[in-house]
Formats: sequence, C-alpha cells, structure tokens
Amino acid sequence: MIKKVLYIINLVFVLLLLGVYVGVRVSPEFIAELSLFSYIYPFLLIVNLLFCLFWLFVKWKYLILPLVVILIGVDFIPRFIGINSSNENISENSLKVMTYNVKGFSQGAEEDRTIATRNKDSILSLIENYDPDIVCLQEYGSVKKSEKSFHYIMTKKLEYKYFYAPYNYTNYVRGSVIYSKYEISRSGALFPLDKEFYQKTYADIHFLDKKFRVYNVHLDSYMLSDEEKFEVDNIKTGQITSKQTSKNVLKKIVETTKEQSKEVRELSSVIENTDIACILVGDFNATAYSYTYQMLTSKLKDGFVEKGQGFSGTYNYFAPKFRIDYILVSDEIEVEAYQQDYFEYSDHNPVVVSFKLD
Repeated sequence: MIKKVLYIINLVFVLLLLGVYVGVRVSPEFIAELSLFSYIYPFLLIVNLLFCLFWLFVKWKYLILPLVVILIGVDFIPRFIGINSSNENISENSLKVMTYNVKGFSQGAEEDRTIATRNKDSILSLIENYDPDIVCLQEYGSVKKSEKSFHYIMTKKLEYKYFYAPYNYTNYVRGSVIYSKYEISRSGALFPLDKEFYQKTYADIHFLDKKFRVYNVHLDSYMLSDEEKFEVDNIKTGQITSKQTSKNVLKKIVETTKEQSKEVRELSSVIENTDIACILVGDFNATAYSYTYQMLTSKLKDGFVEKGQGFSGTYNYFAPKFRIDYILVSDEIEVEAYQQDYFEYSDHNPVVVSFKLD
C-alpha cells in the first residue's frame, strides 16, 4: 500500500516535469501558466532522480516511468549543471565578451549613497581584471565628461574607444550600451525605444580580418517590488509568502512571459536574417527552461552549455539562483571558455565568455 501511494506521488512529479517540457514549446501567448513550470525544473529533476534511486532498490519496475521522462528531457540537464570544461589553452586570437546588468549601480545604495560609488569603482575594477574585448551593459547610465565617470574611464583609460548607446546625449549615455576595443562600423537599436531600460541594441565589430555582430538585449522584466522579492527569497528559510504576494508575483510572471514571447519572436526573426556571425548577450529575465530560452537557442549556442562547469546562477535574489543572463553565439563561433562569479555590486552577476571565430 505504501509503495502504491509513493508511486502515485511520483506520478504527480512526473507529470509536472512533463509540464516543463511542454512549456518551453508552447508560446505563453496561448497558455501563459505553463511558463511557471520553468522555475521548478531543478526541484522536479532532483525529486524524480531520487525516486529512480528509491525504486531501483525497492521495486525496479516503478523506475521505468520517471527514468523515461528524465531521458525525454535529457538536453535540459546541461542547462542546469555545466558538464564540460573550458579549454586549458585559449587561442592567441580569441575574443572575450562580457555581459553585466549593473542595476544603475544602485545595489544596496538605498541606505548609503556612497555604495553607488563603490559599485561603480568595483565594476570598473572587475572589467579591468577580466579585460574583455567587448563589454555589454544593461540598466546602465553615466555622465561622459567627468574624469571620474564610468564612461570616461571606460573610453579613455581602459581603451574602449568605440561604443554605442541608444541614449547618447551631450554629457550622458544610458541604456543597453556596447563598449568595444575594436572598430564598430555599424550600430543601432533594433526596435523603437519605447521603454526606458528594455532596449535591444547591436553593433557590427571588426576583429582582425573578420566582422561579426553583437546584440545586447534586456527583455521585459517582472517588475517585482523589493517587498515581493524579499518574501519570495525567504522561502529558502522555510517562510511562506502571503497569499496576496503569491498572487501578485504569479500574475506578474504570467503577464511578463506573454510580453517576452512577442519580443523573442521579433528578435528571433532578426537573428535568423543576420547574414554574418553573431553574438547575443544580455539579461533575458527568463530561465534556461523557458520558452524564451528555447526559442533563442534554436538558432544559437549557449556559452554555458558549451563550456560551463558546475551550477550557475546569475541572479542573486532567489534560491535556487536562476541563470537569466546569457551569452549565445552562432555556429561559426567556437566557445573556448565560460566564466561567471558572484559579486555584490548588482543583483546580477557578470558573465564572460571567450570565443574563437572560424
């Protein structure tokens, strides 16, 4: 009797895991609620693996169903945990790209404005240490002419002589900005700049005798309040969110995924018609088990899947930490190394990937 009850429980988790697989292939415009499954994939995978282990020693025939369902989505596992290793020797002519949502340098600065200065200085030090050839920033803004400003240091001291900013004023730059040490021959915004931070910008960059395109995007955000983020994050300590907070968060996720499905459809069309090698980076505000991710990686390779190691989480609020910042590349580009570390200077972590252009 106990075995049958446990098997019924296992069936529930099997069905939920199947819900993840269906959710990545059905646009949220049709069934937005399916997008909610993408946030519990790691939990569902682990539970079903534990059931497999349990049935192996208790009643092996019950093992078949959860094992088959796990194998159906075996390509999801490398999105969750990196099982490759970076090249020990990076090519002499490799190219290094960084993406970082800097949150306007405001992380933790509500209580102490000096922290904003610390965030700026610390992120500049990170960029100097990583020494990427291209830096793509989201939720970014800086004055231009002050010698202590972020933009001035990037362009004058760190030698990112070329840049594109969707909002480029006489003494201020803002938006999803692309900085490059190599010549930019063409640049712009893909769509009208109708939202303050959610731009999709591009730059054609010349590296040695090759030209490639970099897309820097910030997809629609869930716009959770600090109180909502705090309550959701406290789930890891065993606390349960209030009914009203749960309803608000779920509603925002559902509405945002609908908007993202429209964005990603437009963006996929642009990428499909790009006739040179391209690199797509940015803050997607979507997990690696989402419809958004599935659509974009149907045309591009994920730097983490290619060369990532262990678990990766680029958003620092929730546990488990989700990977929502990506660097994707077209087939002509070989990924050589993937780097991602935790820093407290933003609610996101930077991602750095090294490439070799074929």
